Amino acid sequence: MDERLPSVSVQRNLSSPFSSSTSMVGRGLEAIRNPQANEPEVNMDERYRLARDSYNRITDDGNEIRFNCDATAKVINGNESESLRPLFSMRQQLKQDFSTFQELADQGYGKAYLPLARMYLGGQGIPRNVEKAEYYMRMAFNWCTAHQALADPEIWMDLSEMYGNGFGIEQNLVQALSWCRKAAEAGLACAQYNLGLKIEYGLGVKQDAIQAVFWYRKAADQGYAGAQCNLGLNYECGYGVEQDPVQAAFWYRRAAEQGYAYAQIELGALYEFGVGVAQDGEQAAFWYRKAAEQGHPYAQDFIGELYWSGFGVAQNYEKAVFWYRQAAEQGAPRAQDMLHRVYPNGPAVETVDQQALYWYRKIAGRGHVKTQEFLSKFGINWKNR
Repeated sequence: MDERLPSVSVQRNLSSPFSSSTSMVGRGLEAIRNPQANEPEVNMDERYRLARDSYNRITDDGNEIRFNCDATAKVINGNESESLRPLFSMRQQLKQDFSTFQELADQGYGKAYLPLARMYLGGQGIPRNVEKAEYYMRMAFNWCTAHQALADPEIWMDLSEMYGNGFGIEQNLVQALSWCRKAAEAGLACAQYNLGLKIEYGLGVKQDAIQAVFWYRKAADQGYAGAQCNLGLNYECGYGVEQDPVQAAFWYRRAAEQGYAYAQIELGALYEFGVGVAQDGEQAAFWYRKAAEQGHPYAQDFIGELYWSGFGVAQNYEKAVFWYRQAAEQGAPRAQDMLHRVYPNGPAVETVDQQALYWYRKIAGRGHVKTQEFLSKFGINWKNR
């Protein structure tokens, strides 16, 4: 497979057809040529690093849609409303991160262009603006290609992301793989994690579960929560490694303790059904709640179910309905179905998307009768996990 990197001169001339800097494009190209010198570069680097780390942690490297301004959870009157404070705090942090990226971008700090583009594209912390997203994607691609010769794996990883998603350039999975591998081999944890994903799902490369686990472990050993969660999943399913639910629980816990919502849900499910750990309803509720408070719809569904059934928590229908409603407003189909039973004029479920299937099949496969019945309504064979 041809994995040659594109040849782009570092001295590439980014000339502007605009006679003044009054247009958005004109200002942007001017910033690339003549970055302002009103702030020491070391301070810009530090501000960027703090904002990027925060943004990546909250949004799972920009991929998480539950922080979209259009999907803001509505606070309703109820005794669980305070539980949503962590979610609102995270959204406020995203607004601060956006301000940092915008200020740095306005000063010609090139690394800020891509996260700024992603925030505009996803509406993360700010209203969605596709035009500005596309503008900053082009700026990011121009800047990264012009600086690709620098020994900076973060630039290579950003190039990988842009090629992989078609941000500012035509999508090219082979080039995305090449840049990702280059950054991963340089030791960048997020690149190692993403390389594992590409290999696991065959994105520009032949699928290889063992190699995927190899790169997940590299990143997991550096403390990268997404890789720790995926490594736990591989141990749970026996994909690329010998099946070991105890190891699965170990890696889920390491990611969950860092606040990684997906791992918190997985760990909660292990405790709910006693897989790799002793069955413990209180621990299941603890970890589901942690993820639910971050706005994760399936965690909100699951903690709602625990309150409805009284497993691990005191039975409380009011709290159950609160969490079902939060999940339903974000499209969690089982929660919508449950609310429809309680309130017949409420939302009706017509389809079940792939993300929902992932979580519900896992729960159904562990013996949860209500989830089995829910999936059966749609002719979904929950036994084929």
